[in-house]
Amino acid sequence: MGQYHYEKFNSHFEVSESKSEYKVECLFTGDVSSSRMLNALENRLRMRSLDMIGTYILYKEFETKHNLEGDYFQLFATYNNFNFDATVDMLRASNFSTTERGREVTFSVKKENFVVDVTKYPLDDINLKELLYRDYKKRRDPQRALAYYKYHEFTTLDYLEVFQDFLAGRSRINPQFNILVKDKQDSRFEMSILQEPDSLHLVYFDSIAEEATYQEGVVQQAMYAELVTSAPLIDKQAYYDAFLNALDKNKTAWESMVDFCGKKKSVSLDDIEAPAMFTVIECFPGAINPYALRYSFERAIYDKAEERFAKEKIKSALDYLEQSINYEGIHTRTLNLIGATYRFDKKPEKAMPYLILAYMLDPEAQFVSGNLALCLDAMGYNHTGEFIEFLNDNAKIDPWSKNQIDTLIK
Repeated sequence: MGQYHYEKFNSHFEVSESKSEYKVECLFTGDVSSSRMLNALENRLRMRSLDMIGTYILYKEFETKHNLEGDYFQLFATYNNFNFDATVDMLRASNFSTTERGREVTFSVKKENFVVDVTKYPLDDINLKELLYRDYKKRRDPQRALAYYKYHEFTTLDYLEVFQDFLAGRSRINPQFNILVKDKQDSRFEMSILQEPDSLHLVYFDSIAEEATYQEGVVQQAMYAELVTSAPLIDKQAYYDAFLNALDKNKTAWESMVDFCGKKKSVSLDDIEAPAMFTVIECFPGAINPYALRYSFERAIYDKAEERFAKEKIKSALDYLEQSINYEGIHTRTLNLIGATYRFDKKPEKAMPYLILAYMLDPEAQFVSGNLALCLDAMGYNHTGEFIEFLNDNAKIDPWSKNQIDTLIK
């Protein structure tokens, strides 16, 4: 029959059942320095084991009702506080033993002596996805992020939140990654293009790359995206290939879209004579960390580009937009106008890297959602409708973008 694990601080519990009884195997790994402390520990473990058996019975009912594929017992027991009509005297205890693992004791009870009426408990009110999200937000680490990511109700909106939590340094992976995402926060990408990294950062990159091979899903994607952003030019393409391989295009609309754009891109670093921010962004759609960019509100050069675009002088507009990115810095309006200019020039695949980055910076930025939808449609993306659903659900859409999207839907 089923066996489930629960742990809290130094206490570990394995809950199982046979045909006739429930059993809880307890392990305590902390210090016990006196017989009084040992007696107190036994009483605590006995009471906790009673709760574990009751929670186990309810979880089995919940698991069956929802046809759960993973093991969510730890989560279920952590965030639900049930009371049971039972006393500790019902439990039979083995002798405490001391092993190399710690102090161990087993409690058991006949099934006929521990009956739980599952209909009296509000199991229908328990939302497992909410519990997974709550657990993730409590300690944003890879294990909890992946548990949330793998749940079947995980959405594209959820994906972007978790992905950007890691890139912004709000979640933690390993020490080197955590240091890197905080280092030179607004210029890492530009510095990776203009100068060679020092020996310490090379160690960071190697450590993150090694750790990434053991990760999966959104955690692995975030690690490779940071490497694409921060690592030396010579290594960026290899990390981008790994990033694309880590995407699950059947999981979320965002991963599917980025996978499509990554395979459709029309330029690589080998084609660029003098790499700079403008040209390198185009090489890696979806894998540039938006928090590692030199964001700027300067717009003197941008205004010249906007003027040229209004007069449909495409080549001149792009020249000024390239200068604006490289000299003035990054702004959503600049990224969006690059996307719009390439779209107008019938080169939507060149537009997408800039539009993706603009959307990650500000999903409500004017014109960005509409340009994203129009470019994907022009590229023949088969899932444009699903991506539009995401755009409508994720953030407020400006009137122009809404009009373009509504036209596509019709």
